[in-house]
Amino acid sequence: MERVSYPEDQTPEEIEKEQADLKDYTITGIEGAKWADGREIECTRENKLKLFRREEFDRFVGKCLLMLNGQDEASEKN
Repeated sequence: MERVSYPEDQTPEEIEKEQADLKDYTITGIEGAKWADGREIECTRENKLKLFRREEFDRFVGKCLLMLNGQDEASEKN
């Protein structure tokens, strides 16, 4: 009988870093976006992570990813 192995559990810090890396990787550009005070948002890791702290932005990105996934599935069917 084969032995079942499991990957090591990640520490909370490792989980947080992995999630931050994913968020940084997800956003590739922010052109024309502005903060509430009118300043333009520079496309830096720090600013991307600040945006994800806003629930509205997090939901928006999730919706965009779902839409992109739907386009991929539609193109595969054709």
